[in-house]
Amino acid sequence: MYQDVEFSGSFSNIGGDDDWIGFVFGYQDIGHFYIVSAPLAGESHKTPKPWRLTKVASDTGNTSDQMMKAIMSDEDVEGQTSILLSPSTQGWLRDKVYTWNVTHRPSINSLSIAIEEDSIPLWSHEWEHTFLGEEHTGRVGLFTFSQAVRFFSMKTKKICPL
Repeated sequence: MYQDVEFSGSFSNIGGDDDWIGFVFGYQDIGHFYIVSAPLAGESHKTPKPWRLTKVASDTGNTSDQMMKAIMSDEDVEGQTSILLSPSTQGWLRDKVYTWNVTHRPSINSLSIAIEEDSIPLWSHEWEHTFLGEEHTGRVGLFTFSQAVRFFSMKTKKICPL
C-alpha cells in the first residue's frame, strides 16, 4: 500500500468488443477504491458520461453484479458508487493508444488526472488540497470488463510508502 503515489500507464484495445477499460487507485479491498473508466464510444454504450472518475464504496463488493452495474451507471448508486467527475468527452476508440498520468497525494488532499489519446490531451482535472476522501492509502491497478486489450502498461514514478 502507498500513501502518496504518482503513476502512469497506457492501453490500446484489440478490437471486437466494446466494453469498459480503465485503471484503479486508492484500492482498499474489492468494494472500496477509485476507478477511472470508459466504454468504447458508439452505439452500444450510449452514455452521456463515458469517461468518469468513480468512488466505489460498495456494500456488496463482488458478491453480486450490483457493484459492476453501479460502476457502469451514469448516476450515483446508493450503497455502491459516487461519480466524482465526468468530463464531456467520448469514450475510447479502437486503434488508439490511451495514456494516463495520475498524482494521488492524500496526505495533502490532492489529486491530478490527465488522459491522452494518441499523445493528444483528451481531458484532465486537478483537485489541489480539495480531494477529500477516507481512502488515504491503497494500491493501483488496471481494469477491464469483458474487454480484450492489445496492451496494458503501467509504471509508478514516485512512491512514498507508509
